[in-house]
Amino acid sequence: LGGGYAHFNRDDKNWLPELEAQGMTIVTEFAELPELQQLPAMGLFAPIGLPHAIDDEPRLATMTEHALRLLTDQQTEGQPFALMIEGSQIDWCGHANDIACAVHEMADFAAAIEVVKAFQAEHPNTLLVITADHSTGGLTLGQGGEYAWYSERVMGIQNSLAFLTEQLLGMPREQWREYLQPRLNLDFSDDDWQQLIEAELPESERARDKQYALGAVLVPLISKHTRTGWTTTGHTAVDVPVLAEGPYAEQLRGYQDHTDIAKVLLNIVK
Repeated sequence: LGGGYAHFNRDDKNWLPELEAQGMTIVTEFAELPELQQLPAMGLFAPIGLPHAIDDEPRLATMTEHALRLLTDQQTEGQPFALMIEGSQIDWCGHANDIACAVHEMADFAAAIEVVKAFQAEHPNTLLVITADHSTGGLTLGQGGEYAWYSERVMGIQNSLAFLTEQLLGMPREQWREYLQPRLNLDFSDDDWQQLIEAELPESERARDKQYALGAVLVPLISKHTRTGWTTTGHTAVDVPVLAEGPYAEQLRGYQDHTDIAKVLLNIVK
C-alpha cells in the first residue's frame, strides 16, 4: 500500500493486468481501500510517492489499519505475520531541510504507531519494533544562539517547500510575496522577501533544479524565523534509536549493530 503506480505501469510494460490474472486485487484510489477483502492485494495511490502529509490528508494510519485488517482476517490459525510500515517521507523532508514537512510526516508516522499499539492491546503476542536506517539533515532546535524553538511558527506553515517552490515557478516573481505570505505565516522582513525575489535560478531544463535553488533561499529564512538549524542535506552518522514493546522486546535493548536487528527478529520467528 502506498505510491509507485508508475513502476508497475511503465511505458515498456504494464504489469498490472498480469498481476491481476495471477489473483492480485489492485486498487488505485485511496477511497477503494475498504474494498480490499482478501490477499494478495496491492494499493497504488500515486505515480511515485504519495503527497506529503502537510499538503494532503495524512494516510499512513489508515493504510496501517487496512493492512492489519487484511492480515488478521487472512492469517491461518497459529500462522504469524510481519508487517513493515515505513514513514519514508520523513527522510525526504530532511533532505529538503523542510522543518514543517518533517513535523507533519512525523505526526503521520506517530498516528500509525498508535494504530499498531491499539492492535497490540488486542493481540498481546505482537512485537512492535520502531527504528530508522539513518538520520537525515542534522536537525537542530534552537539555532542562532537563542535557546528557543518556535513550534507554533512551524505549525503555521501550510505546505511543503516542494509544493510551494513548484507553485512559485509557475507565476511571475512579483506575485511570490502575496502567494507565500498566507502559506508561510512568518514575519519576513522586506529584505527577506527581496532576497527571495532576486534569487538566481540555474539555466536548467529541469524544474527540480530550480526548485532546489529556491529551497536553498527559503530554508535559511524559515530557519531564522523558527530557530531551526540544519547541518546537511544528506544523511548523518548519529546513532538512531531502536524502540521495542511486546514479547522479546528485551532482546533489542541497548546499543547494537543495526544489522543485528534483523538477526534478532529472524531468531524470534524461528
